[in-house]
Amino acid sequence: MSLKNLELPSVVLAELYGTSLVESKIKTPARTENKQPIPHKIPVLGGNAANITIVVREETQPFMNDSELEWLQKMLDACKLTLGDVAIINLHPNKFVPQHWKKELSPKKVLLLGTIPSDLELPLNFPQFRIQEHDNCIYLAAPSARQLTEDSKEGRLLKSKLWVCLQKLFDV
Repeated sequence: MSLKNLELPSVVLAELYGTSLVESKIKTPARTENKQPIPHKIPVLGGNAANITIVVREETQPFMNDSELEWLQKMLDACKLTLGDVAIINLHPNKFVPQHWKKELSPKKVLLLGTIPSDLELPLNFPQFRIQEHDNCIYLAAPSARQLTEDSKEGRLLKSKLWVCLQKLFDV
């Protein structure tokens, strides 16, 4: 049977296209739609006990690769924090509206690693290594974990700049 000669009954057409193409006098069962918004569950790594969100953009891993995660855990430990205190979210696979992650995670502090404020549709722009307050939240933008973990003079310089900011951010 060829698809060119396929004939669908009007009941099927009415169900497929509603009233946009055909108007049918045949009653179709009413669809029951849930009027409540679907809760957004953003995948996170960590417990978010201290309402600290770390935003990354990782294309090949769910959150971070092992060496970067190990580095991050050392940085958190130096700030007297653990993975249980933070929520790491990856922007790459997730296409979510900023209001959703803010509602779900209720962040007090946000560390942008390799991301910029416009990635979160923030109405402001600020440079890396500058602590910025906005909408009852404190933001800090920094290079990606990959850049920060490089074993080079530049990598060590970036790490030291971040450390100075983290000391201020977390009162260490």
